[in-house]
Amino acid sequence: MEQVLIKNGILVLSNRMEENDLLIVDGKIKKIGKNLSYDADKTNLTEASGKIILPGGIDAHVHFQLPTPAGPSCDDFLTGSRAAIAGGTTFCFDFVTPLRG
Repeated sequence: MEQVLIKNGILVLSNRMEENDLLIVDGKIKKIGKNLSYDADKTNLTEASGKIILPGGIDAHVHFQLPTPAGPSCDDFLTGSRAAIAGGTTFCFDFVTPLRG
């Protein structure tokens, strides 16, 4: 069981921002609150005072498999999505170049 405790971060929630701790167990948020109990031997502790903690990023302008005169862009949907998630981007909008008509 992998555990991560992020302490004293500024959490961005759906309707507010608040300073709190965040306990993540096996990649999922388990608890949000102050002074959360945790097993020090099994938990990776990160101090985040003054840091903003986002639930994930959105990239609204990517070019996956975009055809160009020089050939398609270097990323397709698989490689581009893998690169995005590795950097914390959890959602992408593929930008299109519409033709007239």
